[in-house]
Amino acid sequence: MTIIPSTITVMIRNSKNYKFQDWKPDQYLGVKVREGQDAMQAYRKLKKKLLKEGVLDEVRERRYYSKPSEKRKLEKNRIKRMLAKDKKTKKNSY
Repeated sequence: MTIIPSTITVMIRNSKNYKFQDWKPDQYLGVKVREGQDAMQAYRKLKKKLLKEGVLDEVRERRYYSKPSEKRKLEKNRIKRMLAKDKKTKKNSY
């Protein structure tokens, strides 16, 4: 039996400020495997659910400790790349 917490308080970055928000995990983050069903198919379904819920991203993020300054730097670089890509696609669309 797995225990699913009712709510988790999550810190979300909103422009320059951080805000706390309650997050409720999906009640059933599992896949029922029927008799005769391929195990790889069930694995892909589970992986898709975990990706949609954001569990895998959270695990990757928490694998190693990163300092808050590193997080800010990575976020800043991600936004720069996103803006540059957007600018490039707009330039090529004309």
